[in-house]
Amino acid sequence: MSNPIRNARTLPDILAAIARATWANAHAGEECPANMIPSVAKLGEFVFAVTQHEYMSTSELNEEYIRKAVREANRRLSAVFDRHRAGWTAFNALIPDSPAGPTMRPMLFAVVIESAEENPREGIWGTAAQLEARGIEVPRAPSEKGYNLEEVHHRWLALPDDRQPQHPLAPLVRAWQERPREAAPYNPKRRASLPSFQKVATDNVLPGFPGADTPAQPDQLALPGFEPAITVCPSWLLWLYDEGGGESMTQGRGAPWDMHLFVSAFLHLAIEDRHGRWVTLRFPHLAEHEADWPIPGTPSIERWFFAEGWDRGNKRRDWHRLPEALHRMKRNLGYVPVNGGRIATIFPSAIPDTKDFPVVEFTVRVPQSAAHGARVDWDRLRIYRLHSAALYRAYLSAVAYMDRSSHHGNPITREIGTPVLGPDGQPKRRKGGRIVRSARDTIVNPLAGKVGALDDRDLTRMIGLNADDKRRRADARKAFERLHADGVIELIRDGKSFCLFGTGKIQ
Repeated sequence: MSNPIRNARTLPDILAAIARATWANAHAGEECPANMIPSVAKLGEFVFAVTQHEYMSTSELNEEYIRKAVREANRRLSAVFDRHRAGWTAFNALIPDSPAGPTMRPMLFAVVIESAEENPREGIWGTAAQLEARGIEVPRAPSEKGYNLEEVHHRWLALPDDRQPQHPLAPLVRAWQERPREAAPYNPKRRASLPSFQKVATDNVLPGFPGADTPAQPDQLALPGFEPAITVCPSWLLWLYDEGGGESMTQGRGAPWDMHLFVSAFLHLAIEDRHGRWVTLRFPHLAEHEADWPIPGTPSIERWFFAEGWDRGNKRRDWHRLPEALHRMKRNLGYVPVNGGRIATIFPSAIPDTKDFPVVEFTVRVPQSAAHGARVDWDRLRIYRLHSAALYRAYLSAVAYMDRSSHHGNPITREIGTPVLGPDGQPKRRKGGRIVRSARDTIVNPLAGKVGALDDRDLTRMIGLNADDKRRRADARKAFERLHADGVIELIRDGKSFCLFGTGKIQ
């Protein structure tokens, strides 16, 4: 069977073959999208940014990953040239044959140290006469030789099978494919959707997060058949916040700022950008930065907290809370525990130190299998954040609880519309087979019996609070009663038990 990488001879073919192979290896054999095949210029610009410490939109974790890729590429390069010191580098070079005329652009070269005893200076390495012949003027040292990409590829091809490493360009191409790319934020008007990391896969569930509503070790002894219905908060976002050491109920009125930033950043990632690869989302820092923003209509981070804008006096007094919350979010949140380790999913990658710094940036990745989750009302979330931490947590817990028990993506309601009958006395059906139902007359939902009864301790655990604390049980009841009054849920009380139903509206 022919090997596309070994058969490639021209530079575009070489990069395309490597890109397709690395993409297929990382994505279970999927075909590589055209925009995941780098040009020589794009790959050169990427390596230049990495080697010159100018690569933005990356946390320490991602930066280290990229540097590991460069180190691996250098190791393979050393094997190709049978040298102790060889490495990829990129620098601004004069390109005389550009269609637009001579221009300076980052170019990627392999540099080989002919003498292991030499200690070349850090930064830009020299090149050989081959590069000068192409009109590229760069510093040169006697012990260094430079090779362009085609030359490296042909040297690799010439090696015998028992000495041939994996292709030295492949780690660079893979790192380029996985780099964070800026995406246009999804700016919710009302409806938004949270990701569902708890549903990624049965072998990738969040350790400690319940896959069902009855994990072991409740906080109270119970007789058989009378176990608690809820023992852990059903919202993985709140669970992860608590796991990271967040304290919802001890920071004054309203929900904590770092919690709201954590939740809100996920809501602003569009469904089509939840594909498992890193993307960056940029927002104006404050309302005064919105007018000059490159994407008109992008609301500032300020409006995540105050929809109509921050009161001037309060902004002057409280502005420090925003960067402090971003730093807490970076330090404590964003790493999802999976299979004995922790995987970064979200972090602030640009944090203002002054009010004049115009941007807040988040770097985010959500697996495609976790793209669709609980629906939330963005305006309501902001209102509840201002009211109390208990109400904010109750809202997120309620939508997560209803999402778990949803039927075809819709929360179970206590009643449903009666079927509309046709002339033959049979229910009318829409295209696709769904029964047409009355908007006025209702019957008991046959699925209503699947909604379990909850007591006040269950409601308290549901929002992640201590069910043994009488005050917290009162907070929980009041919060869910407020959700009922606002039409978010239908809370049916029977003595000391409650049943929580959807309302058919945007939650």
